[in-house]
Amino acid sequence: MEAPRRDMKWWGWGDPAVEPRLDAEALATLRERLGELEPSPRPAALEEVELPPAEALPPARPLTRAQQLAVVKLAGRAARLTPARVD
Repeated sequence: MEAPRRDMKWWGWGDPAVEPRLDAEALATLRERLGELEPSPRPAALEEVELPPAEALPPARPLTRAQQLAVVKLAGRAARLTPARVD
């Protein structure tokens, strides 16, 4: 298996210098179906992100001690946001 190139896009393929663009027909179709869209402002800090309260999922079977510790660790605010954060 070949090692990933460092000059690839974050998802693993494509030249980072090439920006994908939609043609006029595709943009017209999107505008027709979705209307004009405005980009959402990005929060400046993690503390500015609003999240609903975390909901616990009922376990299908009793959790092991390691799983219990992992649940506690992942319940934190930063851990809930970190995987979704885009810089």
